[in-house]
Amino acid sequence: MRKLVILAALAGSVAARAVHAAPDLARQGAAAAEGEVQVFCAAGEVEVSTWDLPEYRLEASSDDGVERIDVAEEPGVLTVRIIARKGATSSRDAKIQLRIPVGSRLEVTTVGARIGVYGLGGRAQLRSASGLVEMVAARGPAEIHSVSGAVKYAGTGVPTTLHVETLSGRIDVRNAAGILDAQSTVGAVHVDAVLADRIHVQATNGRAEVDARLSPQADVRVESFGGAVQARLVAEAGYRYDVGTQGGAFLTCFGRSERGTTGQVGAGVATVRLRSFGGAIRLCDS
Repeated sequence: MRKLVILAALAGSVAARAVHAAPDLARQGAAAAEGEVQVFCAAGEVEVSTWDLPEYRLEASSDDGVERIDVAEEPGVLTVRIIARKGATSSRDAKIQLRIPVGSRLEVTTVGARIGVYGLGGRAQLRSASGLVEMVAARGPAEIHSVSGAVKYAGTGVPTTLHVETLSGRIDVRNAAGILDAQSTVGAVHVDAVLADRIHVQATNGRAEVDARLSPQADVRVESFGGAVQARLVAEAGYRYDVGTQGGAFLTCFGRSERGTTGQVGAGVATVRLRSFGGAIRLCDS
């Protein structure tokens, strides 16, 4: 599993033309339709929604643990940064509500803040140490990293690329399509895909569930090292499967019950590989 990189210190200066504001701030300005937006917030809540206008609107508030809220506007780049007061132990009430163009490229980095992103069509990179990360109505490629918080993702059925990784939180992916990678060290993983080209799921110490319709040449790999695997996979032409378990049975909805086997559903060339170390595997095709 790729090492998580989480920004732990969110203090520092911003680029030229930064605006130093009081802890409460309302601001609106021009923003590139496909520009870059960066948000840095240690704790509290970051909520980002989208619209079709070439501008942004920011509302931010905080408690006494925040020294200031910095906003930097540069050509094609908007940066919002919560600067913690020196010696403050927390800033749990810091809250950012930001509206940006739907095609923006978004980067959000937090330590303990909840992240909510709604309706984004551009690329997203979301990082949190311990807060819930939620994406709703997402259309663009996304990378989501969390250390101990849960991740919830709801796509629009538009094919894209999604990578989700958490150390000790549950992963729940809904209405996704395209290329999907999900890894959890301690926590269950659930993936629901309307049409998948590739699904790679790894739950090191938790249950792994995949419910997906597969493209004709799809590649599916699901592994659990401490829980059961359940896969409901539908492909118009069918798929080949390779299943192996240690400590659990292999059950299907089409008449077989074995500890490990290979086989074919239909005549298609899509490939399915399921592995469980410590739990049963159940495979269904409808």
